[in-house]
Amino acid sequence: MKEAHISVPENWIVQGDFEPESGYRAMQQILNQQHRPTAVFCGGDIMAMGAICAADEMGLRVPQDISLIGYDNVRNAAISARR
Repeated sequence: MKEAHISVPENWIVQGDFEPESGYRAMQQILNQQHRPTAVFCGGDIMAMGAICAADEMGLRVPQDISLIGYDNVRNAAISARR
């Protein structure tokens, strides 16, 4: 983001512990802000699964309403977001 000269508000950066509950709480914190990002990068697929649950509970669909990026390519991630 820095190389592309794109600023990221500090309150959009939320730390987690790589567990699904952490991704869930972080996504809630991000989505409860007045100005939401259009995309969220998670520290791994496991956190992303929790983030998807939080977005879903708030009535947001991934990827239609918000983009969500995870990585690790864990086996269950591929099927966790299918609708």
